[in-house]
Amino acid sequence: MILDIGGRFRAANDWCVKSGTYKAGWPNCHEAKYSNPQRTVYGHFLLKHDVVEWRDVPASEYNAKDIRTRFTGAHDYALKHGFQHGFPNFHEANYGKGVVYGTFLIKKGTCEWRDVPAKELGLGTGDPSKIPMEQWFRGASDYAAQHGYVAAMPNGHFANYGKGYVCGVFLFPNGKAEWKDIRGRELGLPDFVPEILVPLKPKTTVPNLVGLLSSQASQAIMAAKLRTGYVLNVTGEIRSDLLRVKGQDPTAGTSVDEGTFVNYSVELAQQQQGVKSVLLVNRHQQGRSVEVFLWDSALGNWSNKGMLNFGASTTLSLVSGRLYQVVAVDRGLINCTNGQPDNVNCQRFLWGARGDSSGVQVSLNVL
Repeated sequence: MILDIGGRFRAANDWCVKSGTYKAGWPNCHEAKYSNPQRTVYGHFLLKHDVVEWRDVPASEYNAKDIRTRFTGAHDYALKHGFQHGFPNFHEANYGKGVVYGTFLIKKGTCEWRDVPAKELGLGTGDPSKIPMEQWFRGASDYAAQHGYVAAMPNGHFANYGKGYVCGVFLFPNGKAEWKDIRGRELGLPDFVPEILVPLKPKTTVPNLVGLLSSQASQAIMAAKLRTGYVLNVTGEIRSDLLRVKGQDPTAGTSVDEGTFVNYSVELAQQQQGVKSVLLVNRHQQGRSVEVFLWDSALGNWSNKGMLNFGASTTLSLVSGRLYQVVAVDRGLINCTNGQPDNVNCQRFLWGARGDSSGVQVSLNVL
């Protein structure tokens, strides 16, 4: 039986209320079945009253569009109000002034935040927002156990800084949270879930996409009874007949179930002239100064090009054969906590190009 994650969270909340010992809890989405006596237990992480507070939060504060953004909404609300993290209990009500969401707010010093590669959470290499949140929670639980933590919770946020997707995870050390297997009947969930035999899906072979135009790649995927997954395109070009496939996942020749998603990356079919220099002008809408950083593929790190005051400009020279990224960091942005150029919450401006000493100069504005 497939249990919806909202039902799991509500059940965990109600169990904690009845316990009198725990203030809040969440499912790790693992479960086990035992035969003597016949029963099903569900893995949970539990928090006591000294580390967490409960609050009814207006649904408008969440700005949630789906299950994942219920988690990001709770987390972002918590940060704005001085807490380290927050998560929904999936109870909601309307007392005459609009819908409110039950929310648990975790006090500072309770847990640790970490960007964890999506692959280490068992989410693959594609866009993690396409993966059900139950799988995020199972992966976070397994990651915590492997790294010496007692519990973990994903916050629903994810990013790709050029080296693959990472997902925000909060890790709880010993003494801050507890793990417990809770029997299904105590949660109001099925106490025994019989095994259901699922018929095997027909197999197919992943075609070779590398070298094809992007428009041809989608046709080859459909012909193999597969589905197009995440397409990585950093060129800025949107016409599929001008883009060529340079890498794919799974690789060509792999035997997979029909309907499997195939991800691929593209480059320009005909390389354009590069850029010799960038004239960057600060025209910030709120008139703030920004800090300019340049990433050089030959060095593999960011170099600080200094502060750029409102109305001022700077010229950045690029070297042939190297890839560059220019970032303007705005410390006045909400959630910009560390001022680092690879933190998307701090980026007022992001632009990339290939260096070419015989190329063109481009003029760009920080708005």
